[in-house]
Amino acid sequence: MEITLDKHENAYGIIKLDLVADDYMPEVKKKIKDYSRKAVIKGFRPGKVPAGLINKMYGKQVKFETINDTINSSISKYIEDENLPVVFSPLLKSEPIAEESLNEDNHHLEFELFISPELDVVLDDTVQATVYKAEVSDEEVENTLNNLKKNYPNTENVEEIGEGDFIKGVFTSGEFEKESVLPLNQVEESARATFIGKKKDETITFDLRTAIPEDKQIKILFGLQNEEEAAELNGEFEFKVIEISRESEAEFNEEFFKKILGENEAEEIKDLDAFKAKIKSILNENNNPNAEYYSEKNIKKVILEKYDFDVNKEFVEKIYKINSQGSELSQEELDKNLPIFVDAVKWRVIGDLIAKKNDIKVEMDEVKKEAGNIVKQQFMGYNIPLDDSMLDSFAENYLKMEDGKNMEQTYDKVFQKKLFENIKSNINLEEVVLDEKQLKEMIEEERNSMMPNEQPQVEVSEAQATEVEETKSEE
Repeated sequence: MEITLDKHENAYGIIKLDLVADDYMPEVKKKIKDYSRKAVIKGFRPGKVPAGLINKMYGKQVKFETINDTINSSISKYIEDENLPVVFSPLLKSEPIAEESLNEDNHHLEFELFISPELDVVLDDTVQATVYKAEVSDEEVENTLNNLKKNYPNTENVEEIGEGDFIKGVFTSGEFEKESVLPLNQVEESARATFIGKKKDETITFDLRTAIPEDKQIKILFGLQNEEEAAELNGEFEFKVIEISRESEAEFNEEFFKKILGENEAEEIKDLDAFKAKIKSILNENNNPNAEYYSEKNIKKVILEKYDFDVNKEFVEKIYKINSQGSELSQEELDKNLPIFVDAVKWRVIGDLIAKKNDIKVEMDEVKKEAGNIVKQQFMGYNIPLDDSMLDSFAENYLKMEDGKNMEQTYDKVFQKKLFENIKSNINLEEVVLDEKQLKEMIEEERNSMMPNEQPQVEVSEAQATEVEETKSEE
């Protein structure tokens, strides 16, 4: 067997492999012999099946599999022995071995490679990048406080129905009976007088369609499966009042702070100024993933420009199409997305070089810890508490899911975090403070630049600044 490498300057190389019969036929004969000892064929005693018969029946298949196994193992060993910094798996450039060519003893194959170039990536003050810090405006803080007051009002039980009250009771009409809560402001204004002034335990008689004409509203009120069921309900209904609730604007006091933040977080919050400061901190934290995303994007751009290198565009395009998993790509999509993919490949190369030079490594314990954080957030999203004693087993299961993709993505997440921490500690950074409007504009601009069916290369985590109540579930 002869293996040679034709290395080009544009991060590209071709491995040429010449295979002769002596490279694979001994293994083929060995396998045929093993098959003859194990085969069970009618008319022959176990272990006495002639090798010639096995060769006639299975020879081509055994030879084909053995040749391919020999090729794959030889290519892998050559790459390892030569210490080639290969980014992707080798891609067959020549025609594959066909069934009709199995009778030939000699085979010539060529494989394309993406080989990382030798770059001396130096991170120092000459590398300058703009990074962002999230800082919400006082106006946004005030808007959030107003939303919280609106969404978390004080509620009290009253004896007599008034405007805007919520009335809990039992609705009946013929065989239909349902307990529900009726928001009076959803009743037609002309019909509200039927309800106003009535008291607990009283029974109110009203026309359903006069009070609530829309099928959609009736479906929601009675918890029906669909609007078709709602359309069948009409006529006179009786409504026995069980409870009357009235909302009033919340007051900023310790009880309200605990309602929003949870007992632990609100323990030190005693007045409005302290609550405002806490809300601002939460909003800034919610916006930080976006600020961090654009900071890292700027750093990547600067380093890619400084240490750019040529690639074989045709080969990279082949890899991109393979990674697209067979989806049909228009020329417009290809023209737009291929440069993004090329930059991602280049960043992978440069990132690996920086990691090697600075001895940046990811330990399995770090991957498990990050997986635990991901699992914990998933449980919190469903308001399900997760005991820390169970976290390790859940994290391990998470990493095994999706055929290893979760492991790969979690590993890369940890690696990228450590990589950027190292880069930031060595280069010249100019910090720019962005408020929530500027961040939203940047996110919107990026989304608008994408095609309707384009998959973003990086997931952008857009924090919803007004949804401060999510922090309560994190306690």
